[in-house]
Amino acid sequence: MRRTAKEKSLPRPKPVQRIEVSDKHTALRIVCFVICILFAVVAMSYAVYRLVTRPSGWTTIKAAVTGEDNCTDELLLQYDIGLRDDISTTTEYKQLAEMYSNLCSEAYRIFQSDEEYFGADDAPAANLAYLNKHPNEVVTVDSALYSAFALIRDNGSRYPYLAPVYTEYKGLFSCENDSEAEEFDPMLNSEVRGFVDETLTYVNNPDAIDIELLGENKLRLNVSDEYADFASKNGIEEYLDFFWLKNAFIVDYIAEHLAENSYIHGTITTYDGYTRHLGGAGMALSMNFYDEADGRGIPAAQMDFKTARNAVYFRNYENSDMDTMHFYTYSNGEVRNPFVDPKDGLCKASKSDLLMYSDELGCAEIALAAYGLYSSDSFDTEAVLSTAKRGVNALYCEGTEVCFTEAEATLSHLYQNDGLSYSAKHVS
Repeated sequence: MRRTAKEKSLPRPKPVQRIEVSDKHTALRIVCFVICILFAVVAMSYAVYRLVTRPSGWTTIKAAVTGEDNCTDELLLQYDIGLRDDISTTTEYKQLAEMYSNLCSEAYRIFQSDEEYFGADDAPAANLAYLNKHPNEVVTVDSALYSAFALIRDNGSRYPYLAPVYTEYKGLFSCENDSEAEEFDPMLNSEVRGFVDETLTYVNNPDAIDIELLGENKLRLNVSDEYADFASKNGIEEYLDFFWLKNAFIVDYIAEHLAENSYIHGTITTYDGYTRHLGGAGMALSMNFYDEADGRGIPAAQMDFKTARNAVYFRNYENSDMDTMHFYTYSNGEVRNPFVDPKDGLCKASKSDLLMYSDELGCAEIALAAYGLYSSDSFDTEAVLSTAKRGVNALYCEGTEVCFTEAEATLSHLYQNDGLSYSAKHVS
């Protein structure tokens, strides 16, 4: 249909009028404009300053991305930035992060048992993996690795020589279900148990395998012909492995080198139970201590240290996603852990939780002194007290009593809930 109604006409705009702007107070307006610009510049500068300047106080130091193999995912460095007067907090953070990154790479390579690395001249670095491939040869190693073996010898430990047994447990920990796990478990598989038993006849015999310290960072991994033949027939590729102890030596290495460069106001912790302070005086430290009760973890108490301490926390359960490297939990709740008893090659835990600490010894020394207390069929209180006299104190539970060996220890936040009432008890 043709439209017959008239379109409604649009209103026409009014002609533009000329508006006169007053030229009064021109100077005042310019001043106001300049002030606004200054405010904007100051605000922008402050925002940029906040983005690029590190605040003082405790912060987590993130390792710089290097693209190299390192252990940074397993460690946490927390540091009190801003206590130095010679550099800014930003510079301090950057320098510390770079040094920490380099040390993590160095330590990882030194104590790695299954991968060799090469230096700038393409010569292989004499790390743990290099020793495994060059038995009965005199090898010059990094001073940290030499010192590690000296410490192990002084403690009478055979721990690193159980490498073939650890290989079985690594396979067990990597399993996705119980049926797979049983194929690697010496507690459930008679064939694996037989292999472990036969391997122990070599690894516990210094005439079959031993590290000979020759001085000046030179050592020799002595392996008998009989053991070498056994290793060849059974596909053993590693004679040495620090396994669970590796991070103890790593945090000691990093802490000592940071302290040598005046970075002393911090602590390094690991996912698998090591805490190492960097040497700064007056650093208070608190640690939560747990106990297993009614099939669950109970925050039994808090240990409050008035001064910095180095500590090793033993536990018989998984606590993080990374624990799959050292634990396997069967569907019935049974746990396999990394605390292998050198006497029979079986993993053990004399307590659900055990905290060992010292204000003088490093993490590796503490771990070596306390390892036998934990990886045993029963908890030996007398042995714990004897260890305390050597400067390594303990915290553990007997029932609902939180027992401690250090007379001056301070415990707080004792658990009182769900029908459970924990109390503190000094043992001596």
